[in-house]
Amino acid sequence: MNNRLIAQLNNLTINEKLTKGIKIFNNYRLTNSFEVFSNDIADDAMVFSIGSLEYQSFESSCYVYAFIDDSFNIYEHEERIKMISQLLKICRSLSTAIWLIKDNSVNVETGYLYTPTNDMVSSNRIDPYYYSHKCEVIDITLSREEIHKCIHLIKILYGFDNIFNTDITSKEYMAFSQISKLSRAFAFISLARSQFLIPMKITLYMTALESILSNSNTEITNQISQNVAHILGDSKEDKISISRLIKKGYDVRSCCIHGNNLSNKYKDAESLFELSRQIDDTVRNVILYIMGNEDLFSIFNNENPVLINDWIENLPFKV
Repeated sequence: MNNRLIAQLNNLTINEKLTKGIKIFNNYRLTNSFEVFSNDIADDAMVFSIGSLEYQSFESSCYVYAFIDDSFNIYEHEERIKMISQLLKICRSLSTAIWLIKDNSVNVETGYLYTPTNDMVSSNRIDPYYYSHKCEVIDITLSREEIHKCIHLIKILYGFDNIFNTDITSKEYMAFSQISKLSRAFAFISLARSQFLIPMKITLYMTALESILSNSNTEITNQISQNVAHILGDSKEDKISISRLIKKGYDVRSCCIHGNNLSNKYKDAESLFELSRQIDDTVRNVILYIMGNEDLFSIFNNENPVLINDWIENLPFKV
């Protein structure tokens, strides 16, 4: 296993030294140990290729790495890029799983594959760049327990085989014809997290909710506001408050989509930031609610329209 894959995770710290790191999948591990990078991964030839500044940036960063064998054609450019893409997909999935725990702007930009036998370094990049609910780049700290929870969430959501095998460049994927209702929602969530304009971020979050919880094309605002209220609200007062929040989100979405100015109550940036935070939390809680019920998650993840519609229609009667 002489080949080394590595990608740095920006804006993430872990509250203890992991040394060898936490296993994510097969040979892929997450660590914050510079010693592993400097002693076991990088040598002079790799440092020369990636540059001293890039090398030094690993000194205070978290990163995902793996040692892999020569079971694939290690010298073919396309195969090398494919291996790096798999690494980047794992990192991107980890950022999504972290979002399910807390708002973040954890990003991965560049992945490397280094083959010491011929000093060969290949790299690849991934977009988009994620921001917090305030469209800011923020640093977050996770515990070992939270990292393990993230890995568990990745396994539930995707399964690592699906991460590797999904071709996001395929016509079927790009046409949304072969992905589930939940996967469509996560596509909109990813777009929302990458926005640095608050109204656009809220617009895409509302679209994510709609992609999960609508079963008709009529009275969408009332439909989604009531459905979210029934899912998350425990009391009558809770449901009223949640319903009003969703309608505020739709007000912003309507103005954004139709090119209108926001109403005066959102002229103050802090008011808009707070609405964005509440909508971000709401979308997260709806996703976690679905994931917390194995049967419900299966219905949404396997795209069973009849069972999904039945569940949505029965939400008003949820006990």
